[in-house]
Amino acid sequence: MECAFLTVIFVSFFAVYSSFSGVPDWEDVVVTREGIPTILICTDTTVRGAVAINWKVQPVGLEKEWKLVLSASEKKEFSGGTTEKSTRLADPNFQDSGVFSLFLLPRFEDRGLYSCMLKQKERKLKEKIILLAILRVTVVPPPPVPHRSPLRLTARVFPDFAVTQITWTAPSGIIMKSEKKPKSSVLAKLPEVENDDIGAYVCTVYPWGNSSNSLLAFSVNVTLDDDKVSSFRITHAKTEISTATKANTPVPLTCPDVKGDYVWLYWLRADAKKHNEMQLVYKYDRWRGSTVNNKSTMLELAGPPYNAEAGSFSFILTPGYKDGGLYICEVFYNEDAFSKRTTLSVLKVTTSLSSSKLELGCLYSERSQVIGAVWKHQKNSRQLKMSSKQPGSISTYLPLPITSDTAGNYTCTIQLEKGQTVSATQAVNLPNEDKKNVSVSVPTPSLPPSLSALLLLVPLVAAAVGVLLWRQKHISDRGIEQSLSVISHETENIYENPEDIRQAPPQGSVYMDLKPRGEDDVYKELERQRSFAPILTVSELITYPHLILIQLSHLLSSQLQQKAFINKRPHLQRIHRSTDPSRPEGRAGRRGWNYQPRSLEKHSDSILSWASALWSLSYYSSPLLLCYLYRKGYICSSKLVPVSQYVGTVLVCLLGVACLRGLGRWKNSEYLQFISILDENKDNHTPANKKKLRCYDFDFSYWPSDFSWSEVSNPKLSKAGVSLLKPEPRLRGAADSVLHSVRTLPCHIIRCV
Repeated sequence: MECAFLTVIFVSFFAVYSSFSGVPDWEDVVVTREGIPTILICTDTTVRGAVAINWKVQPVGLEKEWKLVLSASEKKEFSGGTTEKSTRLADPNFQDSGVFSLFLLPRFEDRGLYSCMLKQKERKLKEKIILLAILRVTVVPPPPVPHRSPLRLTARVFPDFAVTQITWTAPSGIIMKSEKKPKSSVLAKLPEVENDDIGAYVCTVYPWGNSSNSLLAFSVNVTLDDDKVSSFRITHAKTEISTATKANTPVPLTCPDVKGDYVWLYWLRADAKKHNEMQLVYKYDRWRGSTVNNKSTMLELAGPPYNAEAGSFSFILTPGYKDGGLYICEVFYNEDAFSKRTTLSVLKVTTSLSSSKLELGCLYSERSQVIGAVWKHQKNSRQLKMSSKQPGSISTYLPLPITSDTAGNYTCTIQLEKGQTVSATQAVNLPNEDKKNVSVSVPTPSLPPSLSALLLLVPLVAAAVGVLLWRQKHISDRGIEQSLSVISHETENIYENPEDIRQAPPQGSVYMDLKPRGEDDVYKELERQRSFAPILTVSELITYPHLILIQLSHLLSSQLQQKAFINKRPHLQRIHRSTDPSRPEGRAGRRGWNYQPRSLEKHSDSILSWASALWSLSYYSSPLLLCYLYRKGYICSSKLVPVSQYVGTVLVCLLGVACLRGLGRWKNSEYLQFISILDENKDNHTPANKKKLRCYDFDFSYWPSDFSWSEVSNPKLSKAGVSLLKPEPRLRGAADSVLHSVRTLPCHIIRCV
């Protein structure tokens, strides 16, 4: 919009100027460079017979004064006022061809208006006015250009009113950014020329007014000198800036007050001992429009009164505590560089709460320019005890609970070498104020890095244990299926025909037929004993450390099998076809299929399994976590209330997941049929119902009780007991017995946890 407005003003001005100065309108514009062969076209094929032609020129600045360039009479006699032998008619047989064009090698002083006038018998037939403009292109430095040298491309047309616009195009075809300089020259730049920048640069000229060509293009070839590298003259600012700010508060980083082509910002981290650790954190090239920012959103170019696109640079930094240090801003203009240094200290206030005290910490960076730091209470009469744990920090402690004397605003102030001071205030409020009914609390500190790492480690370990349990379950399921009798490569239910097992010859195993003795279930007792096995001795734990993980997997596996997270429904594994009455008794082959849960049941059950594994891991590690949290002062009402809210939210979500799993099972006809048979067995445990239940493989702990053994819990009723439930035999020697007890004591303690 601005360029269009200026063009309209220029056209209007030139029209008024032409009307008063007597400059005629031209019919064509020819833009050329000095010494380039040029033809001013003037043709008329309708003219026949003897014709005379006169070429005249009106130089720029000499209005109403025409000079003869070349004249040809009707008898083809040539004459003229030009001294250049190269100036001639393009076609000597102009009377036959009708081409009256003028050929010349223009000089800079040849620019101006040219008149082509045709006469026949002293009668004027035609006149054409042509504007000849000279284009001057300058390349600095001249090719070949040294590496990293700024390339300046300048173009100007004389007279300047002959064109409306001049552009530069890079070898890649992209139009370059350009600026109009005084005296109507157009400048385009390429800071730090590299190998990718070599090639032909095209200068495009857009003529003003009537023209046979809408645009005229001229190219300049740029090459690179591989043996030379450009150098810069660096000028350092006489004064350095020393400042400080609070963390997360914007602070300006000023640059040299010069107009530049591009800017670099360097950063040396706070309290760095070596200057070779300097980092380039920001680069901006206003000509290419490229930006490199290594500090993300905390660092940006400043706005008004600065204008980075016009070459006026400054930065706005929103620093964290670790972003203090030395910042160096370098502005480059042609072969000159200007540098300015800013030393920045960042102040941050922290709080740390323990069971007996509240610690107010004051951290500050770039200690080299800080000469003092102090804590003050809003009541200046109150004396504070301060200490420093490490360089760059100062702390004060408040006893708990907070009282009216210790509550208030605490201010940490640091003083720099040059006298500047920066302060940060931390408000400490009373836990409650009954009279004002205002409820405020002491600021809650963030979790320490060690606790955060520990909490992050818990789900990782849980994931590893979960994978191990899944792998163990997969292997055990496959082993059970392979141990069953197989006919035609199909698996049979292990609970089908106990009589076949009794009739089979012994093969290294013993079949026990226990009779019912009471209300207790021997299978449950065996399952309880199995949950503690295998128990490892101390020597085995020392010799084979990897067995600890296996032992943990056994504990978690038994825990997951014995406890349902929400509801007490078993997991269905496999379904077998019902018994065919026509077949004889025996281990007849039966085909079956694995139970396929639907997607809702499958995914919700997976979530609950992971939740159960995480709960088990948290349960076994709870003593260590509780001790750690107690020592750090996190077991208090101000910490437990938000944690309980999160836990309650998680429990509600898990309850919803359990309901979704129940909904998925309820929509599955196979699972509904299995549950109805299982409930019928619990109410009426008859052989017919047991036969139906044998068609399903599911969690063993949910199988209805067949036998019980009540004398196990009372050793007086059974002196001999059952061999499977007998304790380990005692060693004969007293020394061996004591040594064995000491050796197995840790394992017994772990087993009872």
